[in-house]
Amino acid sequence: MKGVYPRILEDERQGEQARQIFAEANALLDRMIAEKLITARGVYGLFAANAVGDDVELYADETRTKVMERFHFLRQQANKEGPGPILPRAVACGFYCAQGDGAADHIGAFAVTSGIGLKELGDGFRAKHDDYNAIMAEAISDRLAEAFAEGAAQAGCG
Repeated sequence: MKGVYPRILEDERQGEQARQIFAEANALLDRMIAEKLITARGVYGLFAANAVGDDVELYADETRTKVMERFHFLRQQANKEGPGPILPRAVACGFYCAQGDGAADHIGAFAVTSGIGLKELGDGFRAKHDDYNAIMAEAISDRLAEAFAEGAAQAGCG
């Protein structure tokens, strides 16, 4: 359905169907929580890092002698012209201290899931020829993962 929540719930054409799907999704979410049908997990890390050219290097430890990974970033391909001066072509590495300038920088990263147990749940629905609830469970798990990631980012884990 195309529309913006919560306005879609009151839409003349789609409102009734939207309210029904919303109620069914909430009922399934309540069941998923009550029966602990899926589990969420997250991990995070804080890594020593510095900019090197247009890249960012992640180091194994604070000595910064062993490179664990190198992230390659593309610089914006066009100057952004406007009423003021031409803006420089930005690149993500520009937000990190350059290697060799004496400053030790770090990068944070996180990964989340809310899909532990989702395969079994979906397979159970599909075994009963209930594709609707299998798809609904996947959609709910996806929204939960997005909310988890947003919460982690706001908490400063990324």
